[in-house]
Amino acid sequence: MMALFRKHRGSLDDSLKTTVIVKNIDELKKVIFEDWEMWRNAEREDGTKLTDDFKVKIEPYHGRCDYRCGWYTQIVSANIEKINEFHACGFLSEPME
Repeated sequence: MMALFRKHRGSLDDSLKTTVIVKNIDELKKVIFEDWEMWRNAEREDGTKLTDDFKVKIEPYHGRCDYRCGWYTQIVSANIEKINEFHACGFLSEPME
């Protein structure tokens, strides 16, 4: 299954300019990880670097089609071991398993 993913940005227009096609969760995680500079530079307490092994949560955003862009928008949040909360990082055009 393919979906469109756009990064979380200040305005819808700015966000839509970042749109890419993702074919699966692994591709989605790669796009998220590359965008989050703090993740690439983060270290564990023992000094080793973090990997791209993190959790992604996908949930309906407002539960209806967004007339502005035609997406049944899903909000994408991510969490890695050093950051204990999920942080919004972007949006999908449709649900993805």
